[in-house]
Amino acid sequence: MHEPPLSPEETNRLLALTSYDILDSLPEADYDDITQLAAQICQTPIALISLVDEARQWFKSNRGLSLRQTPREHSFCAHAILTPYQPLIVADARTDQRFADNPLVKGDPHIVFYAGVPLLDAQGFALGSLCVLDEQTRQLTGDQLANLQILSRQVMRLLELRQKTRILQESEERFQLENEALKTSQARLETIFNHAPIGLGLLRGDDHVFEWANDRIAQMAGRTLDQIQGKPLLEALPELAQQGLKEIFDRVRQTRKRFEASQIPITLRRNDQDETAYFYASFEPVEEPDGTVSIVDFSLEITQQLLAQRALADSQDRYRRLTADLEQLVEQRTQELATANEGLDASNQEYASINDELKEANLLLKRSNENLQQFAYVASHDLQEPLRKIRQFGDLLMTHYADSVGNERAYVERMQSAAQRMSTLIKDLLDFSRLSTRREPNRLVSLAEVVGQVLSTLELTLQETGAQLTIDTLPTVPGDGSQLEQLFQNLLANALKFRQPGVIPRIAVQAGWVSSDHLPEGIRVGRSSIAYHRIDVVDNGIGFEEKYLDRIFQVFQRLHGKREYGGTGIGLAICEKVVTNHGGAITARSQPGQGATFTIYLPV
Repeated sequence: MHEPPLSPEETNRLLALTSYDILDSLPEADYDDITQLAAQICQTPIALISLVDEARQWFKSNRGLSLRQTPREHSFCAHAILTPYQPLIVADARTDQRFADNPLVKGDPHIVFYAGVPLLDAQGFALGSLCVLDEQTRQLTGDQLANLQILSRQVMRLLELRQKTRILQESEERFQLENEALKTSQARLETIFNHAPIGLGLLRGDDHVFEWANDRIAQMAGRTLDQIQGKPLLEALPELAQQGLKEIFDRVRQTRKRFEASQIPITLRRNDQDETAYFYASFEPVEEPDGTVSIVDFSLEITQQLLAQRALADSQDRYRRLTADLEQLVEQRTQELATANEGLDASNQEYASINDELKEANLLLKRSNENLQQFAYVASHDLQEPLRKIRQFGDLLMTHYADSVGNERAYVERMQSAAQRMSTLIKDLLDFSRLSTRREPNRLVSLAEVVGQVLSTLELTLQETGAQLTIDTLPTVPGDGSQLEQLFQNLLANALKFRQPGVIPRIAVQAGWVSSDHLPEGIRVGRSSIAYHRIDVVDNGIGFEEKYLDRIFQVFQRLHGKREYGGTGIGLAICEKVVTNHGGAITARSQPGQGATFTIYLPV
């Protein structure tokens, strides 16, 4: 007797069989009906549904056979599963070397004929077979074999249905358990949510609708819960429209970054009057299952604590001053009485001098403005016109008298270059002077459009250098569009100009924001705001030493020779002036050979 060999995929086949949870289960009519039909179609006394595990073959249905299982080494089906995609037909087991010594052939039930069709699952693993047996030799017709294969597929459908039913039952049980746990957790969460000592709210959608809110957040806002729940932010609290809070919520949704402020002033309509209160606020982005972003609002009013701290600090400061002054008071009073008359006369004479100085200063300021306007006129007309003529005459010499110029050609070229540089210098000076004397009224300016226009202007340089750019989503800010275009034109042009030789320029324009109490140390903005847009222009150029940081924003200041890098030394001074005009600040950080990052802060 030859024991059937094991397939290389035997371990996976056994795992697949186990997954149906069918072994040693009770008899079922659906399976018995199939074996009865198989026996009738094939005209055999025995039909079996046999499943082969690691040690045995077990019969889910055993039509015409009293046995429920046999050892695997006696199994015909263990041979059948070795060829999963074709049936195993044994016409006479007594003459087949694999089965001649088999106890099931030599003894009861005296198997002579065997035909088995493997039971294949979706992964191609043979779990066992649907087989018919007889104690005499016979042959199956083509129709009989085809019907046997159809019935084997029906067995697999029953097994798969059993597996899916079991999985569904387990899923339903898990769902029930998880649902109960969820209900318990939700009840606990609602208790915590409603009784929390801080304001809690969940805001969803572009309009920031209060999907959840607790009583505490309603009380702090001077409303009832019904006046807030289910309403958009600016409908529930219209007084917030001009305070920048919606813009902060918009930014949290766009960037998916948390906003936190230790003390933020907000004016609210409470008790029929406007009150300015101070809050600790944290706005946390939360991704919903549909991919949208909601915001969890954690707010705690700290007005009384803040006022108490300020009052205590003021009281301590007054006490220190009074204590320090007490010892000097008597002496000071005596000296004040002695010098009162002299001081009165002297005060009159300082007062007169100050008035004269103020008049003189106003006159000088008026003259300075007039001179500046006159300079702008001269620079744009009187100075530029001679330079244009010099360049025209130079072009004429180079074009029509090239042979006569001869060796003096280099001098003409140097003259042309100097005239061009002078023209550029005058234009840059004129641009710088206009920043102080002319500014468009504030309007909303899309920085994305501004940078897009700048990139269009620099298109040729970008193509020549092969520069790689990464542009974040940029905000919309109030300001002067032409000045902001000058700002980004100069910064991006510098990033391209001061590139490292042989290195492809990489430039990134990154956007973020920062609350007012988290501004870096040393940053002095021109206008106070709840928060500030932060725009970084990052390059991989030659960089500079940070000890020259204050110098690079001054007019005519250069860190490199004219022969190395062109320019007038005014570009960064213009950048600083534009940012100052917009109430913000600009700074930079760098190391030689490691690129530079210019950071702009603009009020939200």
